[in-house]
Amino acid sequence: TEFDNIVANVAFGTYNYTFSQAGGCYPDVTGTLVVDCDAINAQSGNVLLNIVDEGTAITIDISVTQNDNVLTANAAGATISYQWVDCNNGNTPIDGETNQEFTATVNGSYAVIITDSNCQDSQISTCYDVNSLSISENNASFEVKFYPNPVEEELNISLGQSFDNINLQVYSISGQLIEQFTVYNGFEFKVNMSRYPSGTYLVKIDTDEKSKTRIIIKK
Repeated sequence: TEFDNIVANVAFGTYNYTFSQAGGCYPDVTGTLVVDCDAINAQSGNVLLNIVDEGTAITIDISVTQNDNVLTANAAGATISYQWVDCNNGNTPIDGETNQEFTATVNGSYAVIITDSNCQDSQISTCYDVNSLSISENNASFEVKFYPNPVEEELNISLGQSFDNINLQVYSISGQLIEQFTVYNGFEFKVNMSRYPSGTYLVKIDTDEKSKTRIIIKK
């Protein structure tokens, strides 16, 4: 304001000024001030520095690069943090997904909240649809049985044929990886779910470029 940050005993002349606003959210404001008799305010005796434009706020880059089911936020830097959310579930944050890159394990729609600690400001990206996972699952020759479902203790998985390498992942319904392991040279195996809390889980099988995902209810 007019009476803040008064600098006294300034000689007549022309001065360049620069204001740097705290937080780094705005660019520096620069200008030129002429100090002479005409510039002195008769009421206050001060030379007023009238800044009309404080500068356009620096916007956060909320663009995302998508490669199939892998989403990568383009914003980067020491002051940038990330939180990926599920757009189909009211933008609910996905547990543990706070990295610049997010790999979707199920088809859906996802966005990222990017926070710049300099500005103490957060902005959310647009939602990006992931549909590619269904393509790998549409293989009629790859039949997988999950039983019983709902399950109380052991979940039985039968592939109908033997595979050299079988990768299994168990996810929470929000997409957080809970457990994963590999089975070699097998077609039937069990997953001990007795220690899991009651709820809904996603169990995914990957083998020989084929994939199946099922929703499993744990009693």
